[in-house]
Amino acid sequence: MSGADKLGYLIRALSRTKRKDYENYVVNAIWNRLAMGDVKPVTQQLVLWPDGRRSFVDLYFPQAMIGVECDEAYHQRQRERDREREITITDVLRQIRGEDYRALHVDVSGSYEQVE
Repeated sequence: MSGADKLGYLIRALSRTKRKDYENYVVNAIWNRLAMGDVKPVTQQLVLWPDGRRSFVDLYFPQAMIGVECDEAYHQRQRERDREREITITDVLRQIRGEDYRALHVDVSGSYEQVE
């Protein structure tokens, strides 16, 4: 992917995370460190639950079936709910893709050094 194509793709991806400062930071950091033009992560990937509810994966790499979740401070108060959500996302994506999904979590409630 050329530099102009990469820039355009990143701008479109970040437009989905408006007013989500921590997610923007993490998405930018990961994208720039990857330096792989053929990898196209998706921000705010919609996952429809069997019962009609929906979730969004903060940053999803469909090529690798990996998702990155930015865990802000409020996630510490809803660990069980987040765990159940992740199980459902894994099940839905496994049914669609036939592969296992893996979620990676970035705790963005700490200091800059901890987030890095």
